[in-house]
Amino acid sequence: MRGMKGLITRSLMTLALGGAMVPATAHAQAGAVVVRDAWVRVPAPSKNETALYMTIENMSNTPRAVVSVMAEPAKMAEMHDTVMDGKMMKMTDLKKIELPAKGKAELKPNGMHVMLMNLKTKPAVGDTVSGELKLDDGTMIPFKAVVKQ
Repeated sequence: MRGMKGLITRSLMTLALGGAMVPATAHAQAGAVVVRDAWVRVPAPSKNETALYMTIENMSNTPRAVVSVMAEPAKMAEMHDTVMDGKMMKMTDLKKIELPAKGKAELKPNGMHVMLMNLKTKPAVGDTVSGELKLDDGTMIPFKAVVKQ
């Protein structure tokens, strides 16, 4: 009986410690890159696309990069940068958005942004859009963005 009690106690301690360690590790990895101030521009009545903006902070000592974005209600999302080409503003595709170690990337109007295209439904002012960023190491970072004018 004594041996069985010790085995059960050790098993419970192992489960308790293992359970405590897993969320802490997952939290540390997920917390290394954080999305702040995410918002979506309300789509124009005649358009089936809109833009997503945010600040992405990399709090780790390792450079990271965003390699793709998914967001509801868009069927497709593309990362773009807005650049001046002579006197014309022009959008260029980005294969990734660099996140320097202990640095950040700002997605904002007239700069880097995510185009949400082929909208299944048009979000209205005050709605919330959910999505995920995929990093170069495969980590998925969830976010929520408020729809604004």
